[in-house]
Amino acid sequence: MPIFTLNTVIFPGGKLSLRIFEDRYKRMLKYCASKDSIFGINLIRQGYEVGIPAVPYDVGTIVNFSDHSFSGSEEEIFLEVVAKERFRILKILNDQPYLVAEIADYSDCTKEITYNQKIENDFRTQVLEFIKNIVSINGGWIKDPKLPEDFNEFVWYVSSFLQIPNKTKLAILETSNVYQRAELVLDQIKNQQLEIQKILKNYRSQKSN
Repeated sequence: MPIFTLNTVIFPGGKLSLRIFEDRYKRMLKYCASKDSIFGINLIRQGYEVGIPAVPYDVGTIVNFSDHSFSGSEEEIFLEVVAKERFRILKILNDQPYLVAEIADYSDCTKEITYNQKIENDFRTQVLEFIKNIVSINGGWIKDPKLPEDFNEFVWYVSSFLQIPNKTKLAILETSNVYQRAELVLDQIKNQQLEIQKILKNYRSQKSN
């Protein structure tokens, strides 16, 4: 499968806008469009987005696109992709003009997971509070935002909008237990909640004076 190495991590269910201007990736898109319109996105372990092919981390995300996702010109292409499932690189088959890898599925280890309603409820409660605080900082108000009902999809959804380092995102992507993944996400939310609470406290203090 063709691999696009980037300084970003995309989670299943997420969307990403790409600007393609290198000839090698234009060739890759042309190839993908003639096949099943999918390729992999992997975080760069070593190297750069432009120039010599970078060395990727093993776990990435398969993305797909449709014909109407394209726009731009011959010089540069703008493309929106949608992330599907995760995969692991087994072996790099070719690195010219772009990376091509042999891959394997990288799904959650569902046999080791026991359903836990309490964890799911606690996660939803804390995320909802977090979202309301973010909206409040921006001067808005929201009662019941529409959120994914499936817990796994919900955790990926929350992961997608967190402003966290790529290495932290990769750790979340690599986690093969949904409850462990939710715990990692909550750790990041708690850190950001502390900052949000400080901002809200200062705002309310200034407003009352």
